[in-house]
Amino acid sequence: MSRAFVKETDGDAPDDGLPERAQSAHPNYVTADGLADLHRQLDESLAEELQLRDRRAVGDLAAKAPLARIARDIRYLRRRIGDAILVEAHHEEVAIGTTVTIDDGAQRRAFTIVGEDEADPAQGKISWTSPLGSALLGQKRGSRLTWRRPVGDVEIVIVDLG
Repeated sequence: MSRAFVKETDGDAPDDGLPERAQSAHPNYVTADGLADLHRQLDESLAEELQLRDRRAVGDLAAKAPLARIARDIRYLRRRIGDAILVEAHHEEVAIGTTVTIDDGAQRRAFTIVGEDEADPAQGKISWTSPLGSALLGQKRGSRLTWRRPVGDVEIVIVDLG
């Protein structure tokens, strides 16, 4: 068979050689901000895909690999949005969306418990599936608990919920 008749992938099929982005086995709990961010990422990815398809249409072969990557990202984002479970913050006990101030005896720190897609520890946003996030879930102001960490356990007190 001539190579002229062999279909080459164009970056929009799951079999383009890129592995699919891993999906978490946990429920996809998200805050309103987290869901909005997923939608923003999808919109940006769809716009990028359109630009790459235009480049491919005029013969730009360099657009093939980025097109496969963005198509994979779009599939991932659509699944994450489709599986999203919107949650509201609680102020009586720690839940997803709650900002928690803890005291570990040396300092006070505030964290917001968020869905996995929103997690950004540098910004004080920790996933509900992280060791600290899962330890805090369901706790109330004044609760004392042990934060189990690879570098050593720390006793903490929840001083405020917001």
